[in-house]
Amino acid sequence: IQSRSSQPSPVIRTQSIYEGDDYELVIFVFPAGASIPIHDHPEMTVFSKVLYGTLRMVSYDWDQPVPPAELDAEASRLEGNRTAKGRRTDASLPPPRAATRRFDTVLTPEAPTFELQPGFSNLHSFEAHTPCAVIDLLLPPYSDDGRDCHYFEALDADAPHTQLRSIASPPTLVIRRAQYEG
Repeated sequence: IQSRSSQPSPVIRTQSIYEGDDYELVIFVFPAGASIPIHDHPEMTVFSKVLYGTLRMVSYDWDQPVPPAELDAEASRLEGNRTAKGRRTDASLPPPRAATRRFDTVLTPEAPTFELQPGFSNLHSFEAHTPCAVIDLLLPPYSDDGRDCHYFEALDADAPHTQLRSIASPPTLVIRRAQYEG
């Protein structure tokens, strides 16, 4: 019998339909139980639609906006402060910031397209209740030269007002590109 911690993490697949300078259209395919922790889309607007399955989304807004450059610096420090086993050290933790939970909802294909803006629901997490797929239109797209997502943990995830703290990219998060075949 394997313990839960020794089981491999579920793999989330991405299929890029179009990549350009102005936008990217991508499909995320989640197996049941897969999740993406709280993350952001810095200075981006994202339109998302569930194509099939059931997906829980929890979103937050910063009480006071945080400059992306500040989050980039924290992310770099956190990635550099991992221990040999990939865990963070308590000394590397940045201070938490106040945030308000905007939505905690379950999305299905019947739900309308949802929109994340730079200052509205941009901090969010996903958890697949069933196998599901989500199509995202990212405006502008992520870029290797300065626009990447940041990860966070909620210190009191059940409260409407909570504190979010920057964390390093979770070692259990496995996202792999797959070929889009139309």
